[in-house]
Formats: sequence, C-alpha cells, structure tokens
Amino acid sequence: MMSEFERMARDNDDRRRITEKLYLYCRACDRLDEELMASVFWPDAIATHGDYHGPAEGFWRGALEFLSRIDGALHYAINPVVELEGDFAYQEALFLAWHRVSKGPLKPGGRFIPNAADAEGAFDGFPGHDPEKDEDAVFNGRYVNQFERRGDEWRIIKHVCFVEWAHWAEASERAPIDMQGLSRRDRSDPVYWRRANWPTDR
Repeated sequence: MMSEFERMARDNDDRRRITEKLYLYCRACDRLDEELMASVFWPDAIATHGDYHGPAEGFWRGALEFLSRIDGALHYAINPVVELEGDFAYQEALFLAWHRVSKGPLKPGGRFIPNAADAEGAFDGFPGHDPEKDEDAVFNGRYVNQFERRGDEWRIIKHVCFVEWAHWAEASERAPIDMQGLSRRDRSDPVYWRRANWPTDR
C-alpha cells in the first residue's frame, strides 16, 4: 500500500508532467512542430476550439497550417491548475497568444493538412484583420483540458479553448521582431540544439 508521502510525491510528479505537456503544446504552436504536437494529444482526442468541434488532430493540423501562414506567434500558458482523479486529470490555464499578421492576404499554406477537409472549420483566418495594415492580434482566454494516463504517459483526451478578450493594434515595433536573428519556426530553432548539433560559434 502506498504511503502518504509516496502518494504526494506521485501526485506532484503527475501534476508536473501534465503541466509540461501544456507548455509543450505552446512550443509546438510557436515552432510549427508537427511531431511534438502529435505527442501532446491522444490519437482519439476531441477538441473544441472556436467554431471547430471534432478530432483533435483536425484541430491542431488546422492550427499549425494557419500559424504557418502568418509571420510569427508566441503562446503563453499561465496559472495552470490541475485536479487529479485516478488516471484522469482536469486542467485549467489562462492563455495569452500574440500573432503578427501582415497586410494583404494570408500566405499560401499546404504543409500541415494532407486533406483540407480533415480540418474543415478549424481556422479560416483572422476575420478581424485589416488587410491594409501589418497588425498584432493578441488574444486572452482559457484552455480547459481533460488528460488521460495510459501506461505511464499523460496526454490530452479532451481540449476546450475559448477567447475571453481580444486586442488588435497596428504593428509599431522599433526593431525587427527577431532582434538577434536566432528565432526559427522549425527544428533549427535554438530550443532544439543539443550537444551533437550545437553551433560551434555559440
């Protein structure tokens, strides 16, 4: 029988791993990492995100497709709270998401959705965007996730995301978005550097 100390240690470890999955979801959005995103959700997971309700894979493929068509994005998950219930867990977190949307139509896509019907209704662009301006779109809202443990791994089985506040502003920075020239939206980004591929000049 598990002691109280052992139970507390296991619960703390479960909360840590569940919260890390949420943070990896944000990384997958910002680095356009299909492989990482797939590891956050169980294959049979369901997502409700805006007007989309259906298989989570359809949602996240649509999200990555859309994000790849804008100039940049940064997603933050804040104040995560986790409630454990056996092999299930319930998580609420605030989110803040910044998006740089260039003037004119969205860039062509096609990288993340093998069949456009797979993500129908997931993302149709930013209806509030003024195509005459470079703009920043900032959204605040909440992620509400149900996690399931299978074997020794936690992943999302139900995902709900909704916006509670949105703000648009004309782009006005006084320096390039990536001032040091290091940020990448793929696996060449510094977050993926390891001993085998760490640049010799860094």
